[in-house]
Amino acid sequence: MLTVFGTDKNKIGEFEDYDSFVSFIASQEKPKRLQGRSGWWGFACYSAGKLHDVCARKDPGYLTIPQLKSLEDGLGLIEIRRGDCSEIQEIPITSEISIEDLRKKFCVDYCQDKRWLVIEFVTFMPSLKVLERNQCVACSPVSNDQPPQREQANKHNSRLKEKLDCRMTRLKQNLRFATLTS
Repeated sequence: MLTVFGTDKNKIGEFEDYDSFVSFIASQEKPKRLQGRSGWWGFACYSAGKLHDVCARKDPGYLTIPQLKSLEDGLGLIEIRRGDCSEIQEIPITSEISIEDLRKKFCVDYCQDKRWLVIEFVTFMPSLKVLERNQCVACSPVSNDQPPQREQANKHNSRLKEKLDCRMTRLKQNLRFATLTS
């Protein structure tokens, strides 16, 4: 979950993930693009088939080196435009490329350009260890030679709670610091 705040500390929006935030950015940048103005931001991810269809309409002399390489190797392509940057970043999609990391970096760069604050909330759900089929930790039999399973589970849960409390404190401190420096 992402929450984005503007320079006036008003909430711009909440987004499920970076993909939905990229869609929001595209909707914000669409008027610039349609008016033919320079300086718009965009993140596009083309599958191999879609790239082939798009490039089939272009003159071969107008294809870029990454486009040609992607077409030859049957790969998809990521195209990134960052505002006033005159050059478009094109990256062939290989197994080494993390599209999610590139999408996240694009969103963070956009927020920095706009002087927006983006906060990413990560949910953490601890899971109970199942000892036997249909038998949970709290209901497990207790033997005399080892500590009770329920006590171990309680210790584990209290450690998780301490870690979560520590992370929440740091998050609140970072949020206060970011608010003070804005």
